[in-house]
Amino acid sequence: MILCTFADDRCTACGAPRINDRQVCGTWQPGLGDHVHAALSAVGITPKRVAAALGVDDCGCHSRRELLNRAGRAIGIGTPPEDAKKQG
Repeated sequence: MILCTFADDRCTACGAPRINDRQVCGTWQPGLGDHVHAALSAVGITPKRVAAALGVDDCGCHSRRELLNRAGRAIGIGTPPEDAKKQG
């Protein structure tokens, strides 16, 4: 069992976000919000650009991403934080 090593709140090996300090490396799966974020970022729609376009400091992208992750977990997309904690 190899634990995640974090830098900037992401595992340097598997890319998992920091859920706890005892996460098993390679067990995290991206959620629905993570998939939407990746798709929008791939076409140039980033939180920084959205905030600039709206003229605000925080566009709320992070909270919408977390909301989509929670909704996705309810239908089986992504690793629930509870499962990641149990593995550590």
